Amino acid sequence: MCTSLGAIALPPTLVCIGTGTFYGCSSLTVLELPTSLQAIGENAFGYCAALTSIDLSMCTSLDGIEARAFHKCTALAAVALPDHIRRLGDYTFSMCKSLVAIALPPMLGCIGNGTFYGCSSLAVLELPTSLQAIGENAFGCCAALASIDLSMCTSLDGIEARALDGCTALATVALPDHLRKLGEYAFSRCTSLVAIALPPMLMCIGKRTFNGCSSLEAVALPDHLNKLG
Repeated sequence: MCTSLGAIALPPTLVCIGTGTFYGCSSLTVLELPTSLQAIGENAFGYCAALTSIDLSMCTSLDGIEARAFHKCTALAAVALPDHIRRLGDYTFSMCKSLVAIALPPMLGCIGNGTFYGCSSLAVLELPTSLQAIGENAFGCCAALASIDLSMCTSLDGIEARALDGCTALATVALPDHLRKLGEYAFSRCTSLVAIALPPMLMCIGKRTFNGCSSLEAVALPDHLNKLG
């Protein structure tokens, strides 16, 4: 809680930023991260409300980012991630209300629970074909997100509960053909969604998956469906 800290130069050989290291440093605006970085702990930069950008693109040994690492960095508008990163922890970028776009790495396998929850300005999102899991509330209340294309995510088996709940601008959704499960409330309150093509291999639609989708006109249910919540 060093609330007056405005800038810091981190050592070029630094490998780990521990849990909550800069948590609540609400004046921190300038941060240069060393390419040697291998780990970013939980809540490492949580509530750094003045931080506007973060560049991790050259951190080639960084495999993942832990839970809530940038939670409620409300001024964070630009994020650059390394190509080989495989995992974004729970609520990593949640409530980053200034984040408009993010390019997710081509090797990313998992988007954790609530990773982008409450990123209300997020409008542009490129999802990698390597994606295997989308956690609960991963994009919940991303009110500016207008489209999501998962059609080439061939290893994605299901979408968890409330993953896109409250995405009120979401009008276009493309799902992969082999997807088998849509979790509870997965697309609830997507009030701009008019139509959606459900995958031919879909077996389960959870409770209230499309609850409150007031513009949804018609849905064709696939032949393989055996559970309707």
